[in-house]
Amino acid sequence: MSSSGGRPMPITAPPQGVEIRNISPCRGRGVVATKDFKKGDILIKEKPLLAYQDSANVPLLLACGHCLRPLGCVELQMDILKGDCDPANLEAPSWKLPVQLPEESKAFSPEVLPCSMGCGAMYCGKTCRDEAKNDYHKFLCVGSLKTTEAPLYQFKMHALRNNLDLIFAGKVLVNIVARFLSQDPSIDFEKRAQVAKRPYMSFVKKKWWDIAVKPKHLLHLSNEQFRKMMVEQLTTSYTLLSQALKESKSWPTYTRYTANSVSDGSDRSSITATAAKNTTVSVMGLEEFASIVGMLHQNQLGIRRASPVKAYLEHLNKLESSKSKETSWRVIRDKMAEIQYQDEYDEEEEENNPQEEKSPQEEKFPQEEKSPQEEKFPQEEKSPQEEKSAQEQTHSEEDIQAGKEGEEEEEMEIGDVLKDTDLCDEILCPFDGAALFSLICTLNHSCDPNIVIDYGCSFGPVEARVVALRDIRKGEELCFSYLRKKLTLEERRHELLDYGFVCTCKACEEEEKLEKMAATKKHKKKPNKKKCCPSTSLTESCCN
Repeated sequence: MSSSGGRPMPITAPPQGVEIRNISPCRGRGVVATKDFKKGDILIKEKPLLAYQDSANVPLLLACGHCLRPLGCVELQMDILKGDCDPANLEAPSWKLPVQLPEESKAFSPEVLPCSMGCGAMYCGKTCRDEAKNDYHKFLCVGSLKTTEAPLYQFKMHALRNNLDLIFAGKVLVNIVARFLSQDPSIDFEKRAQVAKRPYMSFVKKKWWDIAVKPKHLLHLSNEQFRKMMVEQLTTSYTLLSQALKESKSWPTYTRYTANSVSDGSDRSSITATAAKNTTVSVMGLEEFASIVGMLHQNQLGIRRASPVKAYLEHLNKLESSKSKETSWRVIRDKMAEIQYQDEYDEEEEENNPQEEKSPQEEKFPQEEKSPQEEKFPQEEKSPQEEKSAQEQTHSEEDIQAGKEGEEEEEMEIGDVLKDTDLCDEILCPFDGAALFSLICTLNHSCDPNIVIDYGCSFGPVEARVVALRDIRKGEELCFSYLRKKLTLEERRHELLDYGFVCTCKACEEEEKLEKMAATKKHKKKPNKKKCCPSTSLTESCCN
């Protein structure tokens, strides 16, 4: 196996009990059970080839830039959530919870190492920092850039504005470059390029501009216009990144001597040197880069793990009642309340002060003019009856508010908060990211899955686990759902267009049959309109 920056790539061989097979021309390859499994069995464990944390998630949860392990401690993560600490300029928390996680749990990395080139990336230790640097980061780090006009900076900004898949594709491209440069330079260029790309060769790779589905806000574009836009986005992205690598003298190319085409059918070996031309070949061209983006679009897996603070609360909930437990919970609860209040305040501010552009009508009439009647009588005097009614309404509203405040003063238990998953995820932001797995990403989709992919606890490096949802028999294909939520047949098929296929799994076929039967039954029940007899008056029923 070739090395990437001096270390082996984590390409996963199928474990005992499963194997990769060709399922059908339509479905391609898939993973099949070679023995029986029970519900709840873990069939596969796998670390990612490459992974990343969503850019919008980075300011809310501090994680290692390589293995995605949470960093610091519960107190630091809470300070970041509250906005009391900037992840780019870390400061030690000024407070400490009475109950700490046991050291043997290795929940957090005690070490937080910044990127040595000063870009702001954080790592859980020297091992991860060095691996990241050798595998991809030394090509993508913006810490040493002296201007925002630099191609690398422009590449990242272009990707953030258009599509985050472009950043991940850039990570794959520079990883291939790192793998190429780590090999013996005396080996043939094309052989080295082939070895460098080997970890990514097993995935479906269709060009992004051939598989991208138009989003709703671009439905007004024709297919040709949309494809042209995709080509332009990718060309810009590829040009900026390759230019950045050329400037750092890290863009492998060589000159290939090829013969011009001959129309007389003569033997190519007799073509003279004057009929040859020089072609500069790079480690990856634009179309291959488009295939990398398409590969990620169809194969990468979204990762969501609960906040490490939530995991801490789950640990706290299991402990026996004690003063230190109560104190720890009260501190966390109060800070959660502050975060929730701040979020609600921010939402209210956005509603009251929308930044949306005014319509031409609003621009023309920014404020309605008062009528002469309103100017003359700015406020009508209320009758004694209306005044009394208004006072009663005010008292009623005050009573309701007082009741709400009384309810808010009631202390919630840890278990109650943990049961409210939506509330926990709203206040304690979960980890969001994506990853590419060499084996798990070859699993096919089914709307009636027999497995689920889970990422274990919120602590430690990211590792995917394939868990059986029911008993699985030998010879059965392992399938999971590509969709996170329950959708109708029509909605599912629309969502799955992003993956380049129309689902024809057993569940879809049965649902389609039921829909057709229901439509036929409804059509048969529809009564035929009968013509009234000419002699029947309008007030009489013609059916009597």
